[in-house]
Amino acid sequence: MHDWNRRLVERLGRNGTIGLGLLVSLVFLAFGGPLFLAGATSSLAVIVAFAAVLVGPALWVLVDARKRGVAQPLLWGLFALLGNVIGAIVYVLVRNDHKSARPCATCGQPVAANHSACAWCGALASSARRTCRSCHNELELEWRFCPYCRTEVGRTTSAA
Repeated sequence: MHDWNRRLVERLGRNGTIGLGLLVSLVFLAFGGPLFLAGATSSLAVIVAFAAVLVGPALWVLVDARKRGVAQPLLWGLFALLGNVIGAIVYVLVRNDHKSARPCATCGQPVAANHSACAWCGALASSARRTCRSCHNELELEWRFCPYCRTEVGRTTSAA
């Protein structure tokens, strides 16, 4: 390193070396060098936050689409990755709540929760909700216990 400095001083002279140092310092300051150095300690946090903002909506869409049984969840996740927050909002607006649809007991086609009969075969649909015997609150069919009064709800009657 000392040899390189000596050659530079021999080639440019003492004043030329000082001038080159000042020029490099001004370029460093002009391009925000001190800000980059100050931000170097927090750069890992910034990278993690940046990645969370970019990848977070896509991961949420992928997990939600798989949980709801939406067709082609990987494609929806890719759409949310490319569209970021706007892609996730489009997914929320377009997604079909499969939990509200249940298979028909006769033909197996999905029946919406608000339909009283199957649109495919005309069979009467069973209720998607039921009531608790103790507190009479509405319950989901798949619940084993009432979340309001903690009563086991395995043998409750269907809501009308």
